[in-house]
Amino acid sequence: MTERSAPGSRAVFLGIHDYERLPELEGVAKNIPALLDQLTDPEVEALGRGDCDVLSADSTRSEFFEAVSAAADEASDLLLIYFAGHGHYSRDGQDLLLATKKSSHRHGYHSIEYRELKAIVEASRARHKVVIIDCCYSGLAVRMGDAAPAREDEAFAIDGACVLTSAAETEESICLPDGSVFTLALASVIQEGIAGPLDSEGRRGEEQKYLLTGDAEGPQDAAPRPAGSREGGTGAPHRQPR
Repeated sequence: MTERSAPGSRAVFLGIHDYERLPELEGVAKNIPALLDQLTDPEVEALGRGDCDVLSADSTRSEFFEAVSAAADEASDLLLIYFAGHGHYSRDGQDLLLATKKSSHRHGYHSIEYRELKAIVEASRARHKVVIIDCCYSGLAVRMGDAAPAREDEAFAIDGACVLTSAAETEESICLPDGSVFTLALASVIQEGIAGPLDSEGRRGEEQKYLLTGDAEGPQDAAPRPAGSREGGTGAPHRQPR
């Protein structure tokens, strides 16, 4: 648990709803305000408003990495990185790319490489590190499609960090006009907590099925899956609950 209103906490938020070459994600524009309202709520005191760097939706790859690097250098208690928008694979299918405004499936060089983000976060001296990725195929960051972590997953895991993703590595996330399903569910959990009794393994919230999986009504990304991608597995909330 982090100290309340810890002075050494830093957070970077990037949500991209308007793209030049990819479909618009109207609801993403509402994600960060909803999340910030909860994280900076005086009852929660996870972050102060001054600890949060909210980047504009037209921020470039370089601007994102500059902001993350600055936050990683300054944070001593909590370092939180949040991204929402389109996600796609690198050309070799081995890295998750977070799309910026100018990105496309043919212009991946505008996108944010997860591996580079991982390296920056790992190097931070922050005691607590949280990375939240709300986009299609985001489970590639933690190889959520596997029943058990494989040795190759070590290339994706961030040492000492909690990584939350909205979909398994071969699955799509859902964005609604009011916001993306994953981020809205996350904001709700921060506000209300996870209800229900503890199960036999000491976990709570079994009845909140949308935290694990659900039914799809439409994709957040329309990108084709790369050849050879694996099927199966569930991750954090990636489908709209009915």
